[in-house]
Amino acid sequence: MEVVLLAAVIGAIALVRSKLRGDGGPDLGWAPVDAPTTSGPPRRQPGSTVDVVRALSRVESRKLASGFPFALGVVFSLMIVVVFGIIWSGDFGERWENIAILAPIFAYPLVGMTIVGVHAAVTRERRDGAEELFRSCAVPRGVRTVAHLGTAWVPMVATAGFLGVFWSASVWRGSGFGSIPLRSAGDVLAALALALGGTCLGVALARWAPWWPAPIVAIIAVAAASTAISAIGEPGHWSQTRQLSTFPRYPDYDPVFAVRPVWWHLAWLLALTAGVAVIAVAHDRRDRRVLGVGAAAAVAVLLTGYATSRPLDAQEAELVASMVAHPERHQACIERAGSAFCTYQGFEELGEIVAEELEPVLAGMPNGAPQGLVVRQEYERSLDELDPEVRSRLPKHLPDLDADLHLGFRSGPGAITAARIATGLWAVGLPAKVGPTTSMESIAGEAPGVVALWIAARGLGHDDALDLASAHPAQRSDGSTDPLASGMPWPEPCDVGTSPVIWAPQDLTAARALLGLPEAEVRAVLDDEWATLTNRSTTTAQLLERFGLPPVGAIQDLGQGSWECTY
Repeated sequence: MEVVLLAAVIGAIALVRSKLRGDGGPDLGWAPVDAPTTSGPPRRQPGSTVDVVRALSRVESRKLASGFPFALGVVFSLMIVVVFGIIWSGDFGERWENIAILAPIFAYPLVGMTIVGVHAAVTRERRDGAEELFRSCAVPRGVRTVAHLGTAWVPMVATAGFLGVFWSASVWRGSGFGSIPLRSAGDVLAALALALGGTCLGVALARWAPWWPAPIVAIIAVAAASTAISAIGEPGHWSQTRQLSTFPRYPDYDPVFAVRPVWWHLAWLLALTAGVAVIAVAHDRRDRRVLGVGAAAAVAVLLTGYATSRPLDAQEAELVASMVAHPERHQACIERAGSAFCTYQGFEELGEIVAEELEPVLAGMPNGAPQGLVVRQEYERSLDELDPEVRSRLPKHLPDLDADLHLGFRSGPGAITAARIATGLWAVGLPAKVGPTTSMESIAGEAPGVVALWIAARGLGHDDALDLASAHPAQRSDGSTDPLASGMPWPEPCDVGTSPVIWAPQDLTAARALLGLPEAEVRAVLDDEWATLTNRSTTTAQLLERFGLPPVGAIQDLGQGSWECTY
């Protein structure tokens, strides 16, 4: 389906390009003054510079939109829609704000191809060997430069359309949750600012470096510089200086713990764009007005650059530190099945999603199981990764929270599976909280680990229940798999954090055998013998014998280890 959709869109682009490149008749802005007409008075010759710029911009906009580089950028954008907005979107489960943050980086391919297309358009006279002809034109070169700058609306409209299609696809696939704050508009506008800046950069490069490799070199240089700025403070330390990148990379923890100067970053991009536009015009015009605008742009770059990358002030740092150390002061809780689900502002819908998913698990707890589960969002990374101003206001070790389980910041399938398994572990008294470290405790051959998976699967269909109790080894970049993967029903740790425990492969086989029995039969035994079957001294073999199930063979204890992120 996705391939057919992509092919249809590419076909539509090809059709539009063919229409744009066809002979649309003479451009009205260039009609001769005294050209004979069959009706009406002769058309007025454009008399002002503004009229000339408009006429030229109209022609160049049409040529840019129908050119191969720009069309290639549109195809790249549509591939992003298909891959990230349709095929993989169901795996995200991100807050809408977090998806909006990606707008600038998603716009990069289209912006890059815009730079190439604009550069080719401005250097047309050089490539066609028509420099003498253009010099003899009554329109000054500086006016033509401004006209090329006026084509920026084409990539801006295309970027807006691309983001609209991507957003619609994401909504259709249900990849996001939560409300959309006003600051998300700043992320989207930043993508449009990049499209504007890409046009200005293409024009400036064409005037000062008219050779064909120049735009390619510039794209690589800008991408490398932005990537380097985005990595300032790595490894493991956040720096506000990253905000100076064209696509700021946020820390590995959720941006709810980061102060995002979205509007200052937008102003920074616009100031840079204004500076580049002045550089483009200054190649052929250096009068007092241009110099004045250039000076103003330079001042704006300095001011917005400082405001964007400045350290956190005391109030901002205190707020983030309080959110990390005392989440209960900043969260609202909902209750389901006698349990509490507590989330930060903006994640209320996530709390509802997880509560609804865990309700059949909690409602179906056997007699003897604990009651009153408290699920809470909390900071999940190392304290060293926070802003220095925040770290200075935190104790070396965070206080213990009144929570039984950690609730993440995503709603994808992996997050839901992790919440179910963690609830099962909590019910039988095994380690259940996900932490920032990768150390796991082995429960190989222990009956409670098998019971935990049976509890976690309550409310699922038979096939989904068996899938929950199965290992899904993720492949590393080198093609190998983690040696612990065969005993790990826990989802990918890059998405949901590290599992608190590790099973033996035989435990998973036993859990699937238990899930194959009638639920009422298993529930009756657990009601009567809960204390025995959840005691860690009871083995998997003894549990299987109690339910009359065949043995699973010798237990392969994988030992304590680390379940590493694969990317």
